[in-house]
Amino acid sequence: NVRENMEDGKSTTYFKYGSHIAKTYGLDFVAKVDDDTVIAMPLLLEFIDDDLPPAPYNRRMYGGSFVPSREVQHIYAQGQFYFMSSDLAEYVGNSLTSRER
Repeated sequence: NVRENMEDGKSTTYFKYGSHIAKTYGLDFVAKVDDDTVIAMPLLLEFIDDDLPPAPYNRRMYGGSFVPSREVQHIYAQGQFYFMSSDLAEYVGNSLTSRER
């Protein structure tokens, strides 16, 4: 259970979990989707197949928008849908300290 928040670890906790799942099942990317967002799966799968390179060629890739922090001098991923390569999810979820987040 991670309480709703933007700047106190919810996303990094999710990407820590997502990177573990990606490693376990050999997934190339980890995505975050809001629960009130509808994904056009045929378009997403076409984008993945046509435009995203598989591991190991997908190092440190991110897709989505950014928003500046209201409290600290950081930029956060945000929006209804964003994704990152599994190595970047590993870095965000496991390597960044709470101060660096």
